Amino acid sequence: MEGSSPAVRSTSLPIPVEQGVIDGLDPVTEYRVWVNAVDAIGRIGCGEYIDLYTTQEIADGWPVQLSGNTGSGPVIVNMDGDSEKEIVAVSSFGEVYLIQDNGQMETIDPPIGLTFDRFMSLAVGDVDSDNSNEIVVSCQNDILDGYCSVLLYDQTSPGNWSTDILDTFGPDESISAAYASGSPVLFQANNTSSLEIAIRSKGDGSSLHVWQWNSGLQDWIEPTGFPISLNGSFFSEPIAVDFDDDGYDELIVTQLVNNYSALHVVDFYSGGFNESNVLLTDLGTDGRVFSSIAAVKYDHEVYIIGAARYNGGSGNKLFAYNITTSSMEWVSGMLSGADAYTNMGGPAIGHANNDGIPDVFYMTKYNMTAWQLDDGTQISTGTLLPYQFGSGYTHETKSATIAAGATVQNSIVTAPLIGFCTNFFALDPAQTLQPLNGFPTWTRTGSWTAPSVGDVDNDGRFEFLTSNQSGELTLYEWDSFATSECWPMYQHDSHRTGFFNSGRSSDGFDVEVVSAQITRSSDSSTDQVMLTVNIFGSSSLTDIRRSDEDTNSLVAETASIDQSTDLNHSHRATLNTGGDVPRSSNALIETVDSRCYVSVAVQCDREEVSTGVIPLVDGRHTITLPVNILSADDYSVIVDPENRLRESDESNNALVLEPNLPRLGAESFITFQNPSTGISATVYLAEALSTGLTFTVYSLDGRVQYETRTEALSTGLHTITLSDDGRNEGIPPGVYFIRVEGMQENEIARKVVVI
Repeated sequence: MEGSSPAVRSTSLPIPVEQGVIDGLDPVTEYRVWVNAVDAIGRIGCGEYIDLYTTQEIADGWPVQLSGNTGSGPVIVNMDGDSEKEIVAVSSFGEVYLIQDNGQMETIDPPIGLTFDRFMSLAVGDVDSDNSNEIVVSCQNDILDGYCSVLLYDQTSPGNWSTDILDTFGPDESISAAYASGSPVLFQANNTSSLEIAIRSKGDGSSLHVWQWNSGLQDWIEPTGFPISLNGSFFSEPIAVDFDDDGYDELIVTQLVNNYSALHVVDFYSGGFNESNVLLTDLGTDGRVFSSIAAVKYDHEVYIIGAARYNGGSGNKLFAYNITTSSMEWVSGMLSGADAYTNMGGPAIGHANNDGIPDVFYMTKYNMTAWQLDDGTQISTGTLLPYQFGSGYTHETKSATIAAGATVQNSIVTAPLIGFCTNFFALDPAQTLQPLNGFPTWTRTGSWTAPSVGDVDNDGRFEFLTSNQSGELTLYEWDSFATSECWPMYQHDSHRTGFFNSGRSSDGFDVEVVSAQITRSSDSSTDQVMLTVNIFGSSSLTDIRRSDEDTNSLVAETASIDQSTDLNHSHRATLNTGGDVPRSSNALIETVDSRCYVSVAVQCDREEVSTGVIPLVDGRHTITLPVNILSADDYSVIVDPENRLRESDESNNALVLEPNLPRLGAESFITFQNPSTGISATVYLAEALSTGLTFTVYSLDGRVQYETRTEALSTGLHTITLSDDGRNEGIPPGVYFIRVEGMQENEIARKVVVI
């Protein structure tokens, strides 16, 4: 139980204590309970208070308190290239925080001499192409005269940061709003290795600003033609999307043109940029697209999603404009709800079902609704009722919506998450968008800030991060599965592009850790980690994050490589011009083109203890890395630890090694995996089996539920799936016996609970 203190015994002998169950507790509530003990003769112990929560489990080391609120919301991103992600947050009082999964924080002070009213928002990305992430912060300097600044934080060495004021702009410009505004956007506009920075201001001098690195001046400048003046005091940040597939991002913002809301498009090309306006006449002259917009690519076409405000904010309409075909695909009916500034966060993109078509999540007043992207069909709607409003907060208190975390493994269905009043909700699309078990949580003060979701500790499950108006951040453990098909933070990604398909992925390319096993040879005391990795879509890989051509070699420590898929000669020649790829050897692999290999590492306490490489070729690869495993230490394996490759799914690159994993040696064994992920068997064979194995799954009444026979099996580790396509289809929940035939013992029975 979170917050409980360790019990102190009056005697060294163990004293049995009954487990207490308290029924009838209210949801979203923290209880302080006095616990005491009475022995058989009536003696009463000292007793103590413990805290009870009827909500999701809070991660160890949380909550943490920042000096002020976090603007449009933190990001979850890998800042230091290890196997775990960090949380990057900005405080309105001028601090930037880097927070580990255990709540430990590093604080970066603002630039010396900077006078400011408040820090507003941040974006994170490798803007200067040095293979490490920088932090870009938007800052309101003077709220009265309307001056703002954009700041750059660059790590020069571990724990040391340079802080620079890139530019100050104004007067009569503002990036400050009560809820969300002024987030920097990082994008690619000139086909160089560095990124550009964009910010949209509001006020009398509402403008779109862009900064790019000038290598000749060695400085960040606004190129000729910027800033661009915008009409109407709209709040939406620009979104960045390459909808014409020319390799240059376009920037899209909303403004007012001829009394219509319009999309102002800045189309970059090799020699500069063009501007155009798309009038959204289907919204009428009274529809105002104040709030954030979103972009999503589906079936080779790009849709712009937004919400228009009507009747002074008492009604809204959601719309989808196809910018590829220049047509309004659909406009919803009037959605009632007097939300402050018409839900500043705007819509989020995700999947409300498994049909593969992206869907749109949007909330007004008490109702969260999901629409199908391509035709506007309303899929489901749910009503949210906060359990505790909190003093001074109403239904207008809302964060931006995000959509992340599959509740069923191997599913793309994402749960929409939103801060509402002083609660935080995660909703189930399969249950008409009703709160998931353990939700809502309580944020104590107003939940304006967008949540963030990510697998912070690389355990294969997402954590979610909430922030309240007072700057208290809370990280919760969440029983959901990591998925790349999601909208995990404000404006989708750490670059704040607002583009669902932005990612850092090449089409269909992915590297996946399948399994990892601690092994020990019978004649050696040295432990090893046997790692199995799947590579998909390597033929489509056209872009690698590493841009410095000088860094094109990689030296691997001694490691044996066993590739279970055959490589033809042309593949081997492509991988290594010096000769064939080694199939099975202990030789040192030296000075190879790193773009043809994937790095593999074993880490302990975030430090690499063993490294190796596998060929960047489709198929299943196994590699064995030497390491000294200590019984109680936390070990993890990770592929592409430098985050060099652009993948369709970044959530499956790491695996935590459990200390109690069986060691492989002279004896064969079989273990069965967690049945919630499908019934599968891990088989280690000390000797090859020419006849294979037969697996039969029986119910308790003796009926055969499933049967399979393998081909011949070689010496080593194998994984065999026992249920249809790994998802228990056709096998109802229950308790089963599994019979294995073909081992030396001839027959083995195991009991498995299928969840």
